[in-house]
Amino acid sequence: MPLEFLEQSPWVVQKYGGTSVGKLLQTITSEIIPRRLETNRVAVVCSARSGTTKSNGSTSLLLKALHIIASPAFTLEDLKDIVNAIRISHIEAVQQIPCDHQEQVRTVEYDINTICDDLQSLLHAARGVDADVVPLNDIVESAFGGTPESQQDRYDVLGAFFFESLATEIAKRIQACKAKVPVVTVGLKAQECQIWKEVDGIFTADPNHVLSAKLLPTVTPEEAAELTYYGSEVIHPLAIDRLSKAQIPLRIKNVLNTSSSGTTIMPSSTRDPSLFVDPAGTEPHGLSQLAGDLCIRTNGNHQEDSDLGRWPTAITMKKPVFVANVVSNQKNKGHKFLAKLFDRLDHHRLSIDLMTISIQSVSLALSTDSDESSLLLVLADLEKFGTVTVTRDMAIISVIGHKMRNMVGVSGQIFGTLARNRINVYLIGQGASEINISFVVKSTESLLALRTIHKDVLGMPVEAEKQDAFKRAVVGPWMF
Repeated sequence: MPLEFLEQSPWVVQKYGGTSVGKLLQTITSEIIPRRLETNRVAVVCSARSGTTKSNGSTSLLLKALHIIASPAFTLEDLKDIVNAIRISHIEAVQQIPCDHQEQVRTVEYDINTICDDLQSLLHAARGVDADVVPLNDIVESAFGGTPESQQDRYDVLGAFFFESLATEIAKRIQACKAKVPVVTVGLKAQECQIWKEVDGIFTADPNHVLSAKLLPTVTPEEAAELTYYGSEVIHPLAIDRLSKAQIPLRIKNVLNTSSSGTTIMPSSTRDPSLFVDPAGTEPHGLSQLAGDLCIRTNGNHQEDSDLGRWPTAITMKKPVFVANVVSNQKNKGHKFLAKLFDRLDHHRLSIDLMTISIQSVSLALSTDSDESSLLLVLADLEKFGTVTVTRDMAIISVIGHKMRNMVGVSGQIFGTLARNRINVYLIGQGASEINISFVVKSTESLLALRTIHKDVLGMPVEAEKQDAFKRAVVGPWMF
């Protein structure tokens, strides 16, 4: 690409985890980054390179070096051994990458040696000057208290500002070294942010449980957040929120399968389909402008007035949970009963995943993260307010879709499907946003519920039907 064109190209930010850098560096440097450089300027963000074990990863070795120079038993040889271990692991990684230009390899090796020499000199010099080590491994405890409870309290109060407060605390700690250290943040106004993981993206269901699950080309931030909360490990909702506010699409891609187009989390207010489309079609399965328009119309994510909105986007499962039903003993008026009940739940820091409320009773679906003795203590506390019954070994099934708020009859289809398969429902809830219908079933029936709703409500055939359709050359709804 001509230099003048590259300078005018939009930025793409690619994030790689330490495991990907440690194990798949050749794929990243030989395939993924060069392909993107054909159309964009690329900013690469990498976690510290992992090793074969956690103890020989770059982060662990750097922390070990800091502790050595702070130790009264410091020796220069110990420091050299650690820095050389970092040096050797990175040079070996470079040498394993096929490259026809050995001059470039020598340049990178020279840079690695220079950086490691500078690192050793810097750490050694810190022994002879009035310097402070500024570790950040305890920064959260320092800023918000040493217990998980106190940190959770501050997070509940601050929300997204929790992380801004953390940045302020980091700056204070650096400035406490009596040196004027500028803290600089850079806004690239990137065209796209890419997070490279070891999965293809977000599916209509967990492919480990539903063989006919298909990859979703695009979802909204609201859908991604709901999927994360109810069992699918997607991206932290706060990261999605920040990118959405900046109008930057977030694409999840697979470092093990670079040909997959991945899933794009589109900012909710975006109406420009070109933000979704791979700008030059460099992805092997990238979408053309026409295909991108069709995909967005089919998915219905960004066309509020469209009649072409899809049915529910995805279905997810969370287990194990238990259901607690609390019926008031009539000693308190309705609102006082509810207030006292939730006060006790907050006191025990119990995570409520789903609930339904009447004026004299409450049904709760709660995660079973706590040990049995803690749960018994909570239930005994709730018995002060009324009769408590508990049903264990349950699962929450959540049907999620941005366009569900515009649909009539979705809940009828969901529960009709469950009834036909003789699956009993113990608790039902729908979020105020109307993009999520959740219900609780027995854990032993959860897979049947997941698969039948995926087939009958989302319109995805089971694997056997899909194979038959291919034989008949019929394009099914699982195809893009």
